[in-house]
Amino acid sequence: MELQQKGSVDSAEMVFTIAVICPSCGGSISFVEGSRKVVCSHCGLSHIVVGGGGLKRFYFPKMTRRADALKAVREFVKSKTKGEEEKRSVRLIDAKLVYVPVYRAKVKGGGLYIGEEGGEIISNEKVQDTGEVIIIRKPKKLVNGNTFKEISYFIPALDVTELGSFGISTKSSVLKLHFFEEELVSEKWMVFDSVGDPQMALEKAWGVLASSLKPQGFRINYFEVERISGEISQIHYPLYLVRFLLDGEAILAVVDGLGGNVIKARIPKKMKRFNPVPGVLILSLVAFILSLFPGIYILIPIALSVFAVLSVGTDKFLLAIKRLFVSPTQREDYTVG
Repeated sequence: MELQQKGSVDSAEMVFTIAVICPSCGGSISFVEGSRKVVCSHCGLSHIVVGGGGLKRFYFPKMTRRADALKAVREFVKSKTKGEEEKRSVRLIDAKLVYVPVYRAKVKGGGLYIGEEGGEIISNEKVQDTGEVIIIRKPKKLVNGNTFKEISYFIPALDVTELGSFGISTKSSVLKLHFFEEELVSEKWMVFDSVGDPQMALEKAWGVLASSLKPQGFRINYFEVERISGEISQIHYPLYLVRFLLDGEAILAVVDGLGGNVIKARIPKKMKRFNPVPGVLILSLVAFILSLFPGIYILIPIALSVFAVLSVGTDKFLLAIKRLFVSPTQREDYTVG
């Protein structure tokens, strides 16, 4: 779309109206500044508005329902607390769908190289009579050529350290992208603003491309990269932010809005630590009793122990002893992402 030579201003609201030419039919199109999508009134074709620093913006429609995101968190907590003796109290608070922006840089380039291969030792023999070492090297061969490649490079448009990794590169190649209309998406869900520099993302993509274009396996004497084309766009990725209480402690889990799996969570785990104080007191008391009543009275604690085992069962007796010597004082976190 190319800008016509004129534009008009609404002085009351300071809204600019821009006139352009439809690239399909050549008809005139007018739209308000800031619009991302316009429809030609002549041919009916829809157009994405770019230019002036604008980006093509897309998004993935969510494929995971809110109920499924909550279920995934419940199952995740259950799997990580399985086997713990004390029952964990889990209460879900809410789950919000948010869209996180990611820059996608599509770059295409070629590389020209001149080098040489060979020269490495292929045989190292020692002559028995003289002791002379004969070294045979592979003949050097001059090589030259060119390489060509096109890649897509993804980089988050904001800090996603607390949100985990959501593998957008693979999904963008197999799932359908939809044009991002901010007004419609923002009405239903929360949209994070981008804070990164899209041009920096594009330069990083060129660096990755240049490294991949350089051939391997022989010595390079000369290498030059030529940039053919580069395009930067923005893709919004759906994530569920699930808040819940675990034993009264507020926890945040992040669920992939496409795959439905938990990609970031911290689940506090109750650990057990040996507490020697009760055991030392009991042993001291037993030793004191035995010092007062030697001889046959030594059988009294043994008889009491046997009676306790027969009364409550072996498992319950051992569990009671374990709880006596162990206390839930240490904490360790189960973490994913």
